[in-house]
Amino acid sequence: MSLSMNSTISAVNGYKLVFIPHKGGEYLVEAVCSHGYDAETPMLTGITELLSRVLLRSSFMQRGNNNLEHSLKSHGIIEMKSGVREHFTWYYIRGDEDINYALEYISSIITNPLITQDCVRAHIDAIKIEAVQRKNNSVIQMQNIVTKTLTPSLAKSIDPATRLDSIDPTKLLNFYNKWYTPDKISIIVYARNTGNVKRHLRKYLKKKNPGMPCIKSVIYKQPRPHVIHLPHMEMVKSRVWLVFSKAFSNSTYNTFYVKLSTRVLRSYLKSILENMECEDSITPYCETVTLKFTCFSEKVTEMIQAVYDIIQKMNISQTEWIDQKRKMLQDLPKRKQIIQRNWRLMEHYTNHNDIVDEDVIIKNMNRTEFNSFFSVFFNFSNIILLHQAPSKLSDRKLLSKVKVLAGTPSPQASQRKKFSWKKFILG
Repeated sequence: MSLSMNSTISAVNGYKLVFIPHKGGEYLVEAVCSHGYDAETPMLTGITELLSRVLLRSSFMQRGNNNLEHSLKSHGIIEMKSGVREHFTWYYIRGDEDINYALEYISSIITNPLITQDCVRAHIDAIKIEAVQRKNNSVIQMQNIVTKTLTPSLAKSIDPATRLDSIDPTKLLNFYNKWYTPDKISIIVYARNTGNVKRHLRKYLKKKNPGMPCIKSVIYKQPRPHVIHLPHMEMVKSRVWLVFSKAFSNSTYNTFYVKLSTRVLRSYLKSILENMECEDSITPYCETVTLKFTCFSEKVTEMIQAVYDIIQKMNISQTEWIDQKRKMLQDLPKRKQIIQRNWRLMEHYTNHNDIVDEDVIIKNMNRTEFNSFFSVFFNFSNIILLHQAPSKLSDRKLLSKVKVLAGTPSPQASQRKKFSWKKFILG
């Protein structure tokens, strides 16, 4: 992977600092911790989400303030959030004035927490209320099924409120001491002056010893083709998700091929259904692309066949390949001018010690490899079909359809170069 001359990676008091120059007036400071729901044990389900919320407010509470919104505005803070994903926890501050306040705040979150019983109790109650709301969300129900199917050991994170009452400040502090160590935290800064950033962080980040290696037991489970029906009596049409997945390959090129596949498929599938959506998701366990559409129940099998036909015929031409790469390169300057959370960069910098140079990666992408990748990834033999509708369409009929498609060879399979997953795993 190419090393950019603009961005830098260095160490500050044992923590990894990724500095990304930004010419605009705004700045962004984020701390990324290499643990998420995958760090939880069955007895500590929900502790990651709870701790992230408690820590976000702890620095503010230490300052003796009682009006959070007013305090943030007085320091030029536009946005301050925390969150948890399957494999990392993040803290994010965006502002347009003095970056010093944000650096001090982020540093206090990861080195000097204030965890009180009252704060813990308040956040437990809030998480419980949100958990009830999520259970009633039909889209979240479908996403939960995908999580349970592909990474069964993460299923516990779907309902984090089940064991929260047993978590007290002592358990939170023990979990914090295990995971919030310099070797497990990266600080990513988008700002103008790297010198000021380093100087302030050396002052605010307390030196801590590296922690013990922490083992995660999350395993991707390759699915067999199957259909899952979710009843929803208030729906007029059927909601259908087609989920394609593969084990994570740890290759940045592979990641870009997933992104490009989503982009290309989205444009092709719009020709058969205007409301067709195409989304990708990449974690250290698996890479997924989900095709989403709604239609009348009697049209579901017809739509699945139409999607299958487009996928099987896909073999991007040289002209289109050049055009797609050109569009991706054109989008880069626009993205670089906007400071925003970039999940892929968070993941990369948490686990690697080099700079992602997207321009070089896009320019070096190979059309033949992409076509081969596409034919391997979008395979109906490991598809998950989720069907949400008021009345139950015959699951046996849908499954039979999917299995038939899974066993149908691609008309262009013999013309495609054999794709090596090993090559991408090794980068």
